[in-house]
Amino acid sequence: MRFRLPLLLALLAVYTAGAGGARGQAVAPIDSRVVAAAESLLAERPPGMAGHLEPRVLRAPAVPEGPLRLALLSIETPRGYTPADVLVPDGTGGWRAVGRATLFVARYDSVAVPARPLARGDTLRPGDLAPAWIETTRALTLPLLWADARVLPAGAVARRALPAGEPVRPTDLVAPDAVAVGDPVDVRWCRNGLELTLRGRSRERATLGETLRVYCPDTRATYRVRLVAPGTADWIETL
Repeated sequence: MRFRLPLLLALLAVYTAGAGGARGQAVAPIDSRVVAAAESLLAERPPGMAGHLEPRVLRAPAVPEGPLRLALLSIETPRGYTPADVLVPDGTGGWRAVGRATLFVARYDSVAVPARPLARGDTLRPGDLAPAWIETTRALTLPLLWADARVLPAGAVARRALPAGEPVRPTDLVAPDAVAVGDPVDVRWCRNGLELTLRGRSRERATLGETLRVYCPDTRATYRVRLVAPGTADWIETL
């Protein structure tokens, strides 16, 4: 054991010196041609994304003087860490790859944020939401876009407390209830060519398009239905 420890210390000293030397070396700047090629590449994305994508070149190979271009490895709209081939003229009118660059493509969107703090259950009023231009690259769920927020149904309700200035998620706001517990609901029952309308009472709150339970005293049965209009629902199953 006494022979291994000095050897270990010596190796550690060599590694530390090497690492220090590497840190002391200057990092080569990114070729401005690669940066320009990345910006040009993203400018050619679908028109709907114009101005939404900002490339940052993290790594690029050394390329001889002359024209160059980048080619993405995927047809999907880039987002986050993105590899791209670096191409140069091949002398026959085409292009050949001479290396690979790594980009970080930041995405920006105009999203909706509360102009004032909203409590759970608050009904939106005009001016309660405002647009904000933010980076959404790392968002697991894209926030509610401002274009979608402008067509929210009247009387939309906050499902949770929403701090002012923080992006709103699409699920944070819901349409107002179309029926409440105990409201009358006409259940349209259709099976094997037979159509009936059963009158019942809602067992829960629901918005248009949602499913709910309705109890009909005439049949003494509870049905799962889908609300298609205020006070009208289509039968799904008998519970």
